[in-house]
Amino acid sequence: MPGNMNVTASPALIYSPSPAGTSHVFVSNQGRFPVYIGQSGVTAANGLPLYPNNVIDLANCPVALYGVSPRAPALPTAVSSWSASVRLRRSS
Repeated sequence: MPGNMNVTASPALIYSPSPAGTSHVFVSNQGRFPVYIGQSGVTAANGLPLYPNNVIDLANCPVALYGVSPRAPALPTAVSSWSASVRLRRSS
């Protein structure tokens, strides 16, 4: 699942672990607003904050990760201009 994706006000799956083992995952925020990382019910109150232009390095991540950005607007037509953006990279 490496690549770029927009993160909105609803939790979105950003990483799914490999069934063949655990992966080393890098999550970076390339957007303009903070992204909060956590499990499926992640919110700004319970998630790990990832601020713009920062990276989280997660070694041996055995769980699915979700991201949410409360700064995203409610209207889907505007999501691309306001949402945060994350980039994932796996290390072998």
